[in-house]
Amino acid sequence: MMLEEKFKFGNIEKNLGFIKDKDVQGLFHKWDINLQLNYFNFDKVANDIDLPNLLKHLLEDSAVLEKLNVDKYIKKCEVEELSTTVMNMEFLDRFKNPDLQPQICRESGIIIGCSPDVKDGISIDDELRCSLLDQTSLNYNIYDEDEQSEFIFRLFKLIVLGGPVCQYETNINTYLETAKNIYKDLVAIKQNINGEKEIRSRVFQIELTKGGDGYVPGGKIKYHPQNVCFIIVDPFYRHITVLSHRWDSSRQF
Repeated sequence: MMLEEKFKFGNIEKNLGFIKDKDVQGLFHKWDINLQLNYFNFDKVANDIDLPNLLKHLLEDSAVLEKLNVDKYIKKCEVEELSTTVMNMEFLDRFKNPDLQPQICRESGIIIGCSPDVKDGISIDDELRCSLLDQTSLNYNIYDEDEQSEFIFRLFKLIVLGGPVCQYETNINTYLETAKNIYKDLVAIKQNINGEKEIRSRVFQIELTKGGDGYVPGGKIKYHPQNVCFIIVDPFYRHITVLSHRWDSSRQF
């Protein structure tokens, strides 16, 4: 029996638009969002059949794990492939639907307040955060389960909920435009055989654990919904982007 030939990886440098954008970086600081981005290339074609092995080999590669500052003795990795079918940036505009009861925001984009609550250390005092966090909210299911697995939805949720000392926006349009700009920078477009444009990137959300501990790039974490790690694969250029966010509970007031 032939031994499986492993993918080989190398570090590469990239300069994505939203990383260089001072306005976006200012918003990240305001929202207490500290994204970590790492970029790699790989040495052979990764078709649909190869992708599971690509991820497996990536997370077994000692140089990759050292770059990500992740324990090389990780025992378990949960992988969820996210959808990247959204090409129309109006997908997120459903939050602005004036027919919602209760409304999430006014026509101007001003987000409407709600009875205060706290979930996972996140303050909920407006209908937008309520719709994203509270499963009893009447607006929690305005996006069904499949739609909530869209990469752009996960990005939007990440920036709206922010970090432990987030200064929240009062107008939803700032969140919408920022999420759309990040999404466009992170995914790659191709033209299919019918001449139509579609996203060629494959996106995965992963959870790494060892014993009772969780890990994201940067080291050990405790469970929190804002501790996330996305792996974005561009099979054409053979590039991988690892995008992660850590919730530092020690910084909460």
